[in-house]
Order: sequence, then structure tokens, then C-alpha cells
Amino acid sequence: MPSETTTVVRTRTKTIWSETQFELLYAALARNGSDHEIRDITLDLVGRDFPPEYLHAKVQRECGMIAGNRFRKLVAGISHRR
Repeated sequence: MPSETTTVVRTRTKTIWSETQFELLYAALARNGSDHEIRDITLDLVGRDFPPEYLHAKVQRECGMIAGNRFRKLVAGISHRR
């Protein structure tokens, strides 16, 4: 009898709120917004259970390497506690 294999795929829940926050973050990075603005948006997302590493990957994919590097430096001190 063949064995059954189950694959579990984890995705983040997308809400209008989180998608709006991501768009605000991308826009702030694109227009070279203030460090304070970017950190505030990031802290809000981290507080809603989005780890900084996940956010960095999304920023780099959506905004490019330069914005990704800036983002990583800005959020270096932010930790995700579960």
C-alpha cells in the first residue's frame, strides 16, 4: 500500500489592513520617506505578527535591493516575539 504524503503550506493571512500597511511601507521607501515613518509602519506590522525577516523579503522583492538594504538597517533593532 502506498504511503500518503501530506504537504503543509504556510501563508500569511492577508487582510485589507495588512495590504494597506504594506502599500504604505512600499510608498514610504519609494519616496525616501523619513526613518521614523518607516519604523512606525514596521512596528505596526511586527505587532500584528509579521516578523522583520518576512517584511525584509517582501520589501526587497517589491522595492528592490537598495530599499531592502535601507529597510534592513532601519529595523535591525526590532525583534519579533511570539
